[in-house]
Amino acid sequence: MQTYLPPEVLAKGLDSFRNTKDEDIENFLRCKAELFERRHWCATYLLIDAEKLANNELFIEGYFTLSNSLLHVSKDLSISKTFTKKLFDGLDGGASNTHVVLIGQLGKYIDESSNPPVYGKTSMKELLDEAVLIVQQINEKIPSRKILLECKEAEIEATDEMRQKRLKLHLQYQNYGFKMLCKRNHWVQYVLII
Repeated sequence: MQTYLPPEVLAKGLDSFRNTKDEDIENFLRCKAELFERRHWCATYLLIDAEKLANNELFIEGYFTLSNSLLHVSKDLSISKTFTKKLFDGLDGGASNTHVVLIGQLGKYIDESSNPPVYGKTSMKELLDEAVLIVQQINEKIPSRKILLECKEAEIEATDEMRQKRLKLHLQYQNYGFKMLCKRNHWVQYVLII
């Protein structure tokens, strides 16, 4: 459901969003999301607390962004013929590019610096469910049934705690149904075909 918010309520809600586990997730929503929207680079979807909204207060439980992207699949990747056919809609004539919907940002409210820590009620599965639902709705109008997301490799520039958090995130994506496509520049690409 789309909701109109007065600019000052939206600005305050964006500014109060926290994700102390991932500074990039927090900074994107607080500092870059509006610019990306204005330039039509992506659409940002907010999952909000409905009770607080009734009191004209915006509490963002989580958010994600969606955009169009072109996925280049290198011929030297070792992916199964079955998955390749699905990825290229049954075409196996040497195609190497396919259109996808990119989940560019995905994060929930986490503020472990407050006492006691505050966590949004939205789960990662709920965020993914909402993103997939929107892609399904888009697919009814324009063929868009492939979803791409990227996640940092667990081992890159990470403490043991960060490595464990990233491994958990990778596992969540895989359990949701995303298939690992490849690793590029310390990022793992995952694809879900709906």
